[in-house]
Amino acid sequence: MAEKQLYRVINPIEERIGEEVDAISRPLSPRIYKTLELRPVFDLILDFWRKEGVQLATAVQAIVLLPSYFDKLNIALEQHKEFFELRYVNSKESKPLVETEKIRNLTIRYLQCGVKMNMDEGCYIWEYLWEVVRQAKYPNCISRYNCLFAFENQRDAETYLKERINENPSHALDKICHVEIKHIKRQEVYDMRWLDEIEIFAKYDEYINAAGNYWSGKITKNPLKEVLFQGIYCIRET
Repeated sequence: MAEKQLYRVINPIEERIGEEVDAISRPLSPRIYKTLELRPVFDLILDFWRKEGVQLATAVQAIVLLPSYFDKLNIALEQHKEFFELRYVNSKESKPLVETEKIRNLTIRYLQCGVKMNMDEGCYIWEYLWEVVRQAKYPNCISRYNCLFAFENQRDAETYLKERINENPSHALDKICHVEIKHIKRQEVYDMRWLDEIEIFAKYDEYINAAGNYWSGKITKNPLKEVLFQGIYCIRET
């Protein structure tokens, strides 16, 4: 029996209470599963975002709205127009212009990747982005893909649950449980507020900075620390 107990916010439908589980080999959560499924599309978005200097929202829309670009793109190519105006408009970036040839190449790559994404699935890109920086610069850190997320104390778990419900009322049935630790393999603590530093209007450099701060263990002014746990555990009622 471990000396320390953790706390976790769970969806009662997705997680069983009272069953011993290995955090590494447990089934992927629906969120992580979808993130991995959409990875070929996210690779295209990341590459376009980084190279073109646009906002993340524009890069995502450039992929999702590709089918609606086809007619206008063909006309632009026939007329030998150097730049193509993307449809996406927001308060911080109005109608960005991208080289027509680059949009054509992006279209081809998207069609060839074999995976399609709609706008509702754009939310799954966040875990992908954090994992990209981990693999590139902090490979010795625990991957968020194969760990259990928990909190060191009930207060932090309550803060997270309250914010989660405020953001999406569908989480109203989620609840806080104890995480009874049977065996610790690895355990790392990070400030999850860095994830909040990146919004859909962010530029690539802003993302790199925030993700680097997270993985290097830096703390924000209003931290909310999460535990990335690997080992054997059991979810118990509080």
